[in-house]
Amino acid sequence: MPLLSAAAGPVWPDRLAVTLGLALYALVTAPGATRGSTTVQLLETDPASPAILGRTQPFSLRVGYTTTEPVVIGEEPSFAGRRKPAMNNGEAHRGPGDGEILLWFAYYEAQRVDSVRVTATTPSGKLVAEAALPVDLVWSGRPTLWPAPAIWVERLRQEMEQHRKAEHAVLTNSPFMRVIDWVVVAMMWCVPGYFVLQGWMVWRLHGGWRKAAAAPLWPMGAVLLYTVYALIDGSNIFPLVLIFSAPLAFFYLLIIAGLRCLTRLARAGGDG
Repeated sequence: MPLLSAAAGPVWPDRLAVTLGLALYALVTAPGATRGSTTVQLLETDPASPAILGRTQPFSLRVGYTTTEPVVIGEEPSFAGRRKPAMNNGEAHRGPGDGEILLWFAYYEAQRVDSVRVTATTPSGKLVAEAALPVDLVWSGRPTLWPAPAIWVERLRQEMEQHRKAEHAVLTNSPFMRVIDWVVVAMMWCVPGYFVLQGWMVWRLHGGWRKAAAAPLWPMGAVLLYTVYALIDGSNIFPLVLIFSAPLAFFYLLIIAGLRCLTRLARAGGDG
């Protein structure tokens, strides 16, 4: 049996609005009311409230939903009307359809929660449905042995993991991500490409062209010093600044090389 239901308000014809006014009012003002064509339902919790939980022990919510548009579903625990941010398993992104999802949250330090609000919003952040559940939950802040989770918790956890893997596979194989992959590879190759092109142009060019080609040396020298410092400091993203800076310097040198070639061609044509 559902603990709380965000029962859907059917899309009634306008001519029935007066007749069903009171019924719709009851639905809109009840906990878990629906806005538009999206509903959320708090079907079950694990453990049941009231409960005392140990450090990082999750309070799991079995949430049912129906929607005709893409939505983001998440939970908001609170106490005495104030939100209590918690560690959680993140928001669930779902498209048109219906189903169930698992939401959970937990605390490391001692904490108390007296209400949980589940919301469904559009990707732009507009609230389209919500459901609230009064609870009496206390996190002791002490490590304890956790009881085995309910069967539905493990079932929904596996389903959501499969859903995430499917989403990741679709995203990874999309044309957009393939373009991004090529861009990343090109940026990586620009690092050695810059140093080779920089050395060749400073060595081969003369006069104003050499000065123009030498312009990136100062900023790229600073970037290189920073990269070495970040490496010595143990940063795991030490090459990031170099990777983003090298393509700019590389393409600058390509422009200089292109202008020099055009100038030489123009002179050769004039002499002819």
